[in-house]
Amino acid sequence: MSAYQSLEDHFRKIDDLNHVASVAMWDEATMMPPGGGDARGRAMSTLSVVIHEQVTDPRVGEWVDAARSEHLSDWQRANLREIERTWREQTCLPAELVARRGIVTSRSEQAWRRHRASNNWQAMQPLLEEVVSVMREEAACRAGATGRGLYDAMLDVYEPDMTSAKLDALFSDLKAFLPDFIENVLERQR
Repeated sequence: MSAYQSLEDHFRKIDDLNHVASVAMWDEATMMPPGGGDARGRAMSTLSVVIHEQVTDPRVGEWVDAARSEHLSDWQRANLREIERTWREQTCLPAELVARRGIVTSRSEQAWRRHRASNNWQAMQPLLEEVVSVMREEAACRAGATGRGLYDAMLDVYEPDMTSAKLDALFSDLKAFLPDFIENVLERQR
């Protein structure tokens, strides 16, 4: 079996695990009884660690290196690039951090469901502080692995190759455009 085929087979299993995680998250958000939050949080954290271990399996790096020299279609080369990107994004995170992130985000999500109607900030604040703390740890791991700043390291996860400098340029154009535009719209509505 080629290295690329090994990657494809391995990531198909990872996609199946991610699918199960998505179904469990959907269930949590729509159908799960309120008392199931702690157990679901632990289960989701465990599943996140299992997925993380599969993505960061040392064989993945070996397969990626070997697959680069294989004759691949354009689609396969693009897929290889995304698999490598996923692998690099995950190898900089310790499994313990992935587990902790799963627990604190689930706990915060469950509390938000209970407290949003009453706008109970005091109940949410310590939970959100935990989430922010864990995300700052993640940002530090990612920044250390990539050489980017904290924000850029996290931004790259959600918007590949985007940087705060590019966003500053984009939003500075909007900042210049919007005030006059809003005035014109308001004037026209009068």
